[in-house]
Amino acid sequence: MSGEQIPYDEVDKNVRLLVVVLNRFPGLHTIGSCGGHSNPAPYQEPEGQWYVSLQVDHNEEGWRSLEFLAWAVGDFKRAGRLLSLEVSSPPPYMNTPGQCLSFVLRGKDFTPDDLAAPLDEWREEDYVAVEDDEAFKAYTSGSEADEE
Repeated sequence: MSGEQIPYDEVDKNVRLLVVVLNRFPGLHTIGSCGGHSNPAPYQEPEGQWYVSLQVDHNEEGWRSLEFLAWAVGDFKRAGRLLSLEVSSPPPYMNTPGQCLSFVLRGKDFTPDDLAAPLDEWREEDYVAVEDDEAFKAYTSGSEADEE
């Protein structure tokens, strides 16, 4: 599902910005979310916890975006935030093998906006898109030459 097809008004308000930011990454597509609820149903997160589920395109863009997200999650964890990036899959033999893998970003005791803002900033400043790969290689090669 592309970002244009997501009914953002139906996404829990406190997780909406994070859903928007994640969908800006090439090859990442959010497929579910919960912002936490004071009286959660069995399929909802309790207040103070949240999650966003996503699928990743099976291409270079998808893997680069997932790699970047994994780095960002690790950075937040090192800063003491309760954040995880989990892998999930229903039984492939009962679904569509090769199409059921998804990832779940889970947070606790901090707001999704606290992740969304820096993640979007880092995406703008530090994410290396596939189409920028040659420029990145040239830049890093030049930097190494300057150090010698």
